Parts: sequence; structure tokens; C-alpha cells
Amino acid sequence: MSASRHDKAVIHDLVSRVRELSEQPFNEVCRRRWRKCNSLRPEDRSERPPVTVGIHGFKGDYEGGYIPVPQMQCEDRDLRELEASLRFTIFRHEWIPDDVPVNAPEWKVPKVATGWEDFTIKWRVTERAAKAGSYRYDPVVKERADLRKFKCRDLVYDDAATMRNLQQAQDLYGEFLPVKLGVWRDPSIHVVGQWCLFRGLDQVMLDMYDDPAFLH
Repeated sequence: MSASRHDKAVIHDLVSRVRELSEQPFNEVCRRRWRKCNSLRPEDRSERPPVTVGIHGFKGDYEGGYIPVPQMQCEDRDLRELEASLRFTIFRHEWIPDDVPVNAPEWKVPKVATGWEDFTIKWRVTERAAKAGSYRYDPVVKERADLRKFKCRDLVYDDAATMRNLQQAQDLYGEFLPVKLGVWRDPSIHVVGQWCLFRGLDQVMLDMYDDPAFLH
């Protein structure tokens, strides 16, 4: 990739700012807090629990986002993706004082796999009342018989596609920061959260009392 001099200056400046933040002492304080929280040792309970705000990008969960997207300066579309990621890291540190440390700048390429969350039926949501409004899950599982609609697909890792993506990312971003192969997805799989998509959050709450055997 041949980035313009302007784009290179923008990215190098942002990488430098994130790297400087990642070297600050507060990061080790945050990491220590998380280690103590997960150690389960009685002597570590004197440390206050770590706090994290669940926001992972400028766009958030809905169109319009939680926070306004800043004006990107890069001319190249692919570099604007990297620019947005770096700008969000800086924004998060400056405006969200939780216990999430700032890591050294790098670009992780997720592994490609098919079959995850493919149950042959799709969950639905209601229309939003407004552009930035909320929605409700529209249940597709209304009775026990509906469970027969589910069919689990095999989870298949696509090594060829993963390696293509990794090479492309190295070509795009390699001169600015380390490019690494990441995990397939973040290690955060919530069975109840998945079930709420199909049963509806309200109904799941009612099932806890009315039909716990079905829920479990």
C-alpha cells in the first residue's frame, strides 16, 4: 500500500499518542485491579472491584451512536478505519474514567469461521420509535414446539480466508503498528443473552417464574 504523506503523518501521530498513553503508570494500576478481582484469594478482596463501561466504538449499538463520530482526516478509506480505532482509544481514555487500561497500539485480525449463531432461524426486533430509539426483541420462540425449528450448524474455521485477511491487514497497516492474528471472537458468550434474542427479554423474565423448567 502506498499511503499519502498526509495520511502517514495522521496515523503516525495517533499511534504515537496511543503508545504514550499505554506507557503511563495508571495502566498497571488497572491491570492489578483486574488480576486481584479474578484471583478469588481472600487477601485480594481489599482492592475495590474494577469498573468498565461497555462501549467499544463510536457507533455503539444503534445508528447515530452513543457519541459523535469525529471527522476523519485520512484520505484513504482503509486507513480511516485504523484512524477511527486509534481516535476512539484516545477518546475513551480522556472521557471515560473507568478501569480499562490502554494497551500498546496494534491491529488484531480476527479468525474467520462459519456456523456461529446459525440456527437456521433468525431473531427479529421491532421497529425503532426514533432514529436513536430502543427496540424490543420480537419472539420467534412462542411455545415449546418452536424449538424443533432450531438446527445447529457445524462451526468451521476458514484458514484460507483468515490468512488472506491477515496479509491484507499487514499490507495496509504494517508500516504503522504490529499486525497480529487475533482470536475468532471475544471470549464472551452469553447463553441467556442468545436465548433472549429468540424468546424475547420480557418473556424470559416471566419464564423464570412461570416455567423455569422450560427456561432451563
